[in-house]
Amino acid sequence: MGQRRVMIDPDGTSNSYTGVIIQFPTRVIYEQQCAGTDCDQRSVEGYYVPLGGCRFDPEHGRIDFESLRAPFHDGDACYFGGKLIPASPNTCKLPPERLTQLRAAVESITYWVSEANTEAQPRTRLRIDDSRLAELVEAWVPILTPDGPGILTWPNCD
Repeated sequence: MGQRRVMIDPDGTSNSYTGVIIQFPTRVIYEQQCAGTDCDQRSVEGYYVPLGGCRFDPEHGRIDFESLRAPFHDGDACYFGGKLIPASPNTCKLPPERLTQLRAAVESITYWVSEANTEAQPRTRLRIDDSRLAELVEAWVPILTPDGPGILTWPNCD
């Protein structure tokens, strides 16, 4: 049996999902439009984990992907979202203050650890994978979880 390809939000009409693709050999490839108005198509093999609605600290409200989108935008304009911003290897394309803003938004998200990972706490915070900063664009953020490396996704602005 060959690989399967799953397009996340294929017609661009979903505007309310946030999830993680855990990189794992499943023979299922998830594809996502990302990089703001540059409209890059990226894909990775793994399994998709929809994220719940609550932040790590429930008193801070529900997860809102707009807080993830904000560091890539200046008002309505997507200045920092895409692949056209030059970056050297392992260097983030976002200015430092915007990376700090994105890091805070990512770390506020609760990730429920898989049952197979019995050594980890049942819930944890997501973290940006600093070793893969050059891959980071809007709606495609490399992260670390107790279940392994992954990609944080949400609806791309375009």
